[in-house]
Amino acid sequence: MTIKDAFGFYISHLGKILTVAITLVFPIQLFCFIFSMIVSLFYDYYGIFGAVFNMFLFLTCLFLSQVPFIQLMFQDVLEGEVELKQLYKRFFQLFFPVLMMSILFGIAVVIGLTFLIIPGIILFLVLFLFPYSDEGLARRGSARGRGICHYGLIA
Repeated sequence: MTIKDAFGFYISHLGKILTVAITLVFPIQLFCFIFSMIVSLFYDYYGIFGAVFNMFLFLTCLFLSQVPFIQLMFQDVLEGEVELKQLYKRFFQLFFPVLMMSILFGIAVVIGLTFLIIPGIILFLVLFLFPYSDEGLARRGSARGRGICHYGLIA
């Protein structure tokens, strides 16, 4: 996929991308922001704990925010058209598993960053792609899953 193809994808699906951003990603980010402010209000007096927790919350929300856009891209590549109903359905199917894994990954990254900076950065770079692999592995056994690997979306 070239940059020209990527721009074409965004232009052709701009309405759906904005709909997903407003209905799914914005509430996740709003919750993250409000909860972060509450935690900062109560735990700023304890030093680094508030900042560490806010980083953990940011990582968790980052993982969750990727899921609808990954599904949007997979639908376009594999099926040729994007259905918002399927996208929402798949998002809510993957919400809890991705939430649980992002909590575990967030804890690992925060611990890595707290003790030594380099292991935390390496963990983040490795684990950042988890939502992509989760969606791809769910489809890998099917004929549609081979299309994902063909387009290079996952290894």
